[in-house]
Amino acid sequence: MEKKAIVKINVKNFDMYNGPHIISEDAQYDEDFYDEEDDYNDIEENDELVKAFDDNGLEFVTQGSIARREGRLVLKYIETDASDMSNEVTTLSYDESDPSIITMERNGACRTVMVFEAGKRYTCVYKIGGMALELIVRTYDFENKLTDCGGTISLGYTLENGGSIISRVKMEVKVELVD
Repeated sequence: MEKKAIVKINVKNFDMYNGPHIISEDAQYDEDFYDEEDDYNDIEENDELVKAFDDNGLEFVTQGSIARREGRLVLKYIETDASDMSNEVTTLSYDESDPSIITMERNGACRTVMVFEAGKRYTCVYKIGGMALELIVRTYDFENKLTDCGGTISLGYTLENGGSIISRVKMEVKVELVD
Protein backbone atom coordinates (compact mmCIF):
# COMPACT_ATOMS: atom_id res chain seq x y z
CA MET A 1 0.00 0.00 0.00
CA GLU A 2 1.35 3.39 -1.02
CA LYS A 3 1.38 6.09 1.66
CA LYS A 4 1.53 9.84 0.99
CA ALA A 5 4.48 11.67 2.51
CA ILE A 6 6.11 15.07 2.83
CA VAL A 7 9.76 14.83 1.82
CA LYS A 8 12.34 17.41 2.95
CA ILE A 9 15.68 17.28 1.12
CA ASN A 10 18.83 19.14 2.11
CA VAL A 11 21.80 18.85 -0.25
CA LYS A 12 25.20 20.44 0.21
CA ASN A 13 27.49 20.15 -2.78
CA PHE A 14 31.14 21.11 -2.83
CA ASP A 15 31.92 21.31 -6.55
CA MET A 16 35.64 20.67 -6.93
CA TYR A 17 35.84 22.69 -10.16
CA ASN A 18 34.33 25.83 -8.65
CA GLY A 19 35.60 25.51 -5.09
CA PRO A 20 38.95 26.43 -3.55
CA HIS A 21 40.42 22.99 -4.31
CA ILE A 22 40.19 23.11 -8.11
CA ILE A 23 41.47 19.94 -9.76
CA SER A 24 44.17 20.71 -12.27
CA GLU A 25 44.19 19.24 -15.75
CA ASP A 26 47.27 17.20 -14.87
CA ALA A 27 45.80 15.63 -11.72
CA GLN A 28 47.34 12.24 -10.95
CA TYR A 29 45.91 9.09 -9.42
CA ASP A 30 46.93 9.07 -5.76
CA GLU A 31 47.73 5.50 -4.67
CA ASP A 32 47.63 6.52 -0.99
CA PHE A 33 43.99 7.55 -1.46
CA TYR A 34 42.90 3.92 -1.79
CA ASP A 35 43.66 0.94 0.40
CA GLU A 36 44.52 -2.52 -0.92
CA GLU A 37 40.85 -3.50 -1.24
CA ASP A 38 40.01 -0.25 -3.04
CA ASP A 39 37.67 0.82 -0.25
CA TYR A 40 37.19 4.49 0.45
CA ASN A 41 39.42 5.60 3.33
CA ASP A 42 39.22 9.37 3.12
CA ILE A 43 36.61 9.95 5.84
CA GLU A 44 38.49 12.63 7.82
CA GLU A 45 39.28 14.64 4.69
CA ASN A 46 35.63 14.47 3.62
CA ASP A 47 34.41 15.59 7.04
CA GLU A 48 36.65 18.66 6.82
CA LEU A 49 35.43 19.51 3.32
CA VAL A 50 31.80 19.04 4.29
CA LYS A 51 32.32 21.61 7.08
CA ALA A 52 33.43 24.03 4.34
CA PHE A 53 30.08 23.70 2.49
CA ASP A 54 27.70 26.62 2.42
CA ASP A 55 25.61 26.30 5.58
CA ASN A 56 22.37 26.58 3.65
CA GLY A 57 22.99 24.33 0.70
CA LEU A 58 19.90 23.48 -1.33
CA GLU A 59 16.81 22.69 0.67
CA PHE A 60 13.33 21.97 -0.57
CA VAL A 61 10.12 20.30 0.52
CA THR A 62 7.96 18.27 -1.84
CA GLN A 63 5.24 15.66 -1.89
CA GLY A 64 6.11 12.02 -2.22
CA SER A 65 5.01 8.51 -1.52
CA ILE A 66 6.45 5.53 0.29
CA ALA A 67 5.54 1.89 -0.31
CA ARG A 68 6.74 -1.70 -0.10
CA ARG A 69 7.20 -3.32 -3.50
CA GLU A 70 8.61 -6.78 -4.14
CA GLY A 71 10.69 -6.83 -0.94
CA ARG A 72 11.93 -3.26 -1.34
CA LEU A 73 11.04 -0.08 0.53
CA VAL A 74 10.51 2.60 -2.13
CA LEU A 75 10.41 6.38 -1.58
CA LYS A 76 9.39 8.43 -4.61
CA TYR A 77 9.29 12.22 -4.92
CA ILE A 78 9.47 15.01 -7.50
CA GLU A 79 12.27 17.55 -7.28
CA THR A 80 10.40 20.71 -8.24
CA ASP A 81 12.32 23.46 -6.45
CA ALA A 82 15.84 22.66 -7.62
CA SER A 83 16.77 25.03 -10.45
CA ASP A 84 18.65 22.43 -12.48
CA MET A 85 16.39 19.44 -11.66
CA SER A 86 12.91 20.83 -12.27
CA ASN A 87 10.33 18.05 -12.25
CA GLU A 88 12.85 15.23 -11.87
CA VAL A 89 11.24 12.09 -10.47
CA THR A 90 13.60 10.62 -7.89
CA THR A 91 13.24 7.19 -6.31
CA LEU A 92 15.25 6.02 -3.30
CA SER A 93 14.89 2.35 -2.46
CA TYR A 94 16.49 -0.50 -0.57
CA ASP A 95 16.01 -4.23 -0.16
CA GLU A 96 14.31 -4.70 3.21
CA SER A 97 16.59 -7.64 3.98
CA ASP A 98 19.67 -5.37 3.52
CA PRO A 99 19.06 -1.68 4.32
CA SER A 100 22.80 -0.93 4.07
CA ILE A 101 22.58 -0.45 0.26
CA ILE A 102 20.42 2.33 -1.19
CA THR A 103 19.64 2.84 -4.87
CA MET A 104 18.74 6.28 -6.24
CA GLU A 105 17.06 6.52 -9.62
CA ARG A 106 16.38 9.84 -11.34
CA ASN A 107 14.12 10.16 -14.38
CA GLY A 108 13.43 13.29 -16.36
CA ALA A 109 15.82 15.68 -18.10
CA CYS A 110 18.59 14.19 -15.91
CA ARG A 111 18.67 10.39 -15.80
CA THR A 112 20.83 8.16 -13.63
CA VAL A 113 20.88 5.20 -11.27
CA MET A 114 23.32 5.51 -8.34
CA VAL A 115 24.10 2.92 -5.67
CA PHE A 116 25.22 3.94 -2.17
CA GLU A 117 26.93 1.60 0.28
CA ALA A 118 29.32 2.78 2.99
CA GLY A 119 32.96 2.41 1.98
CA LYS A 120 32.12 1.05 -1.48
CA ARG A 121 32.51 2.31 -5.03
CA TYR A 122 29.93 1.97 -7.81
CA THR A 123 29.91 3.11 -11.42
CA CYS A 124 26.92 4.99 -12.81
CA VAL A 125 25.99 6.76 -16.01
CA TYR A 126 24.59 10.28 -15.67
CA LYS A 127 22.63 11.43 -18.73
CA ILE A 128 21.82 15.10 -19.20
CA GLY A 129 21.24 17.27 -22.24
CA GLY A 130 21.94 14.55 -24.78
CA MET A 131 25.27 13.52 -23.29
CA ALA A 132 26.25 10.73 -20.92
CA LEU A 133 28.95 10.87 -18.25
CA GLU A 134 30.36 7.80 -16.56
CA LEU A 135 30.87 8.59 -12.88
CA ILE A 136 32.18 6.70 -9.87
CA VAL A 137 30.12 7.09 -6.69
CA ARG A 138 32.05 6.56 -3.42
CA THR A 139 30.00 6.67 -0.22
CA TYR A 140 31.88 7.86 2.87
CA ASP A 141 28.91 8.55 5.16
CA PHE A 142 25.76 6.44 5.30
CA GLU A 143 22.80 6.25 7.65
CA ASN A 144 19.45 4.70 6.77
CA LYS A 145 16.63 5.15 9.28
CA LEU A 146 13.82 5.06 6.74
CA THR A 147 10.82 2.77 7.29
CA ASP A 148 7.36 2.72 5.80
CA CYS A 149 6.39 5.01 8.71
CA GLY A 150 8.87 7.72 7.65
CA GLY A 151 12.36 8.53 8.88
CA THR A 152 15.64 9.76 7.43
CA ILE A 153 18.41 8.87 5.02
CA SER A 154 21.79 10.61 5.29
CA LEU A 155 24.42 10.17 2.59
CA GLY A 156 27.87 11.64 2.09
CA TYR A 157 29.53 10.75 -1.17
CA THR A 158 31.98 11.82 -3.84
CA LEU A 159 31.58 11.74 -7.59
CA GLU A 160 34.66 10.92 -9.65
CA ASN A 161 35.27 11.24 -13.36
CA GLY A 162 38.45 10.31 -15.17
CA GLY A 163 40.18 9.39 -11.90
CA SER A 164 39.55 12.80 -10.29
CA ILE A 165 37.03 13.77 -7.63
CA ILE A 166 34.71 16.33 -9.20
CA SER A 167 32.18 16.77 -6.41
CA ARG A 168 31.55 15.99 -2.74
CA VAL A 169 27.92 15.81 -1.70
CA LYS A 170 26.17 15.65 1.65
CA MET A 171 22.47 14.80 1.38
CA GLU A 172 19.78 14.36 4.02
CA VAL A 173 16.25 13.21 3.24
CA LYS A 174 13.53 13.46 5.91
CA VAL A 175 10.20 11.76 5.34
CA GLU A 176 6.98 12.37 7.28
CA LEU A 177 3.73 10.57 6.50
CA VAL A 178 0.63 12.59 5.67
CA ASP A 179 -2.53 11.57 7.52
